[in-house]
Amino acid sequence: MLVSLSDLLDPQYNLLHHDIKQERYRDFLLYGGRGSIKSSFISLEIILGLIRDENACAVVYRKFLNTVELTVYEQMQWAVAVLGLEDEWHFVKSTYRAINQRTGQVIIFKGLDTAGKVKSIKAPKNKYWKFLWFEEADQFRDAAELRNVKQSVFRGYNGNTMTFYSWNPPRLLQHWIYEFANGKTDARKHFSCYLAVKNKEWLGKTFYEEAEELKRTNPTAYKHEYLGEGTSTDGLVFGMFRRKTHVIQSLNKGERILRTIFAIDPATENDATAGVPVHITSLGRAVVGKVFYYDPTASGCSPLAPSAQVSLINRWLKGLKGTRWAFDLSKTFIIFDPAGAPLRREMSYQTGLKTQIIKKTAIIESVWALQDLWENGTLYILEDFNYRCPLTGKPSRLNPLIRELETLSWGTDDDRKKKSGVIPEGQKQDCIDALRYATHYFTNPQLTHQFEYAQKLIING
Repeated sequence: MLVSLSDLLDPQYNLLHHDIKQERYRDFLLYGGRGSIKSSFISLEIILGLIRDENACAVVYRKFLNTVELTVYEQMQWAVAVLGLEDEWHFVKSTYRAINQRTGQVIIFKGLDTAGKVKSIKAPKNKYWKFLWFEEADQFRDAAELRNVKQSVFRGYNGNTMTFYSWNPPRLLQHWIYEFANGKTDARKHFSCYLAVKNKEWLGKTFYEEAEELKRTNPTAYKHEYLGEGTSTDGLVFGMFRRKTHVIQSLNKGERILRTIFAIDPATENDATAGVPVHITSLGRAVVGKVFYYDPTASGCSPLAPSAQVSLINRWLKGLKGTRWAFDLSKTFIIFDPAGAPLRREMSYQTGLKTQIIKKTAIIESVWALQDLWENGTLYILEDFNYRCPLTGKPSRLNPLIRELETLSWGTDDDRKKKSGVIPEGQKQDCIDALRYATHYFTNPQLTHQFEYAQKLIING
C-alpha cells in the first residue's frame, strides 16, 4: 500500500477510524445527508480490515440486487484502487464478488429482494465472515430483517465481527430506522453532512452549487437531502404539498404535453373510482390534469357495474374535448390497478384503447416517490376548483385529489403502523392511489425515496 491514509480519510472520521482499528465496537452506525462521504469511508475501512486480518472476508448488502452494481460494487472497486491494491483484487461482475488472488479472501455483494434470500453463506475454506455492511439500511423492511441477515452471515463464528449500517435519514421521523438507531446503545454512531467535509475538492464545485440552489428554492428539501434531517413531523403523509407552490393555473408558455399517463383506481365495495391523468411535458414536468372521481356513496350515486363505470368514464372523457383539460388519447397510456381487471377488460372492449396493468409495489415505496416529486419541483396540479360529480353534476368545493393530499395521515402517535411507514386504513386515498400508479412509470420503485427526477425521463412521443 503506497498511499497515506491522511490523504483518504476526512478528519471528521479520524476518531471513528481509530475505534474501528481497535475493534472497540461490533456495530457502527453512519448516517447523514448527501455528500457526507460515509460510504467512501466504510469501503476504505473494510479493505483496511481485510489487510489487517488475512483470514477475514466481507459481505455487502443492498436491499435490491439491481442497485448493487452502480453503488457498493463500484464503491469497493474505488477503495481498492485508491489503496493501490488493484493487482491483488479481482472483481467479477457476473457473480458480484471480489477475490483477493494472493490471500483467497472474498467480498460478496448481495440483494435482499425477497425474504427467501436470507440464508447461511459459507465462507471460503479456512476463512470467515468478519465484516458486514448494510448500505441504505433504511430501505430494508425493518430491524428484524437486518437482524436475520446478520445472524445468517455470522453463524458459527465466535470471533470479533463488525457490522456497518449506513443510510440517509428518511424524511418521516416515525420511520423504523430512527427507533432502531436510538435502541443501539452499545453501537458506535456517527452523523455527518457535506458541511463537515474538509476537502471541498472531493465533492466538487457543482455539488455545492446544487446544494445552495436547493437551499434557496426549497429549504425543506435541502434540510432533508443535504443536512440529513427528518422533516415530516406534522403527521401528514404529504406535509410538503402546498397549494401555493404545487397548484398552477396553466402550463408555461411554449410548454407542450408529450405523453399522458391516465391511471385508474377502480372502486371496491364502497370505495370511489378515481382516474388521474398525469401529463409529461416538454419541460420535464409531471402535471396532473382534471381528475375523474366517482363516489358511489355520494348523494344520488350508487355502485356501478364495470360496463356502467366505463360508460361514465367515456362520457367524462368526451366532455373534456374542446376544453383546457382535453388530452390526446393516442398518446396516452391507460393503466389499471391489478384489482381492476374487469374494468380494464370492459374499457378495452368498449373503446378499443390499449390498456395495461400496473405492477404492484410496496405502498410506502411509491409514497416516498410522490414525496420526492412534490419536494423537487417536478409534480404539479392544474388548478381545478370546479369539480363536479361525473354522474350527477353536483359541484364540490374542492378537487378530490387535493383534499386527499391535505388530509392523508400517518395516524396517531401511538399507532404502531406508523413506525414502519404503513398508512392506517379507513382514509380516503383513491386519487392518491391512482397518482401512485401513474408516477410509477417514471420512477424506479426499487430505489424507495431516491427516485430520478422526471426531467431525466426518456419518453417516446
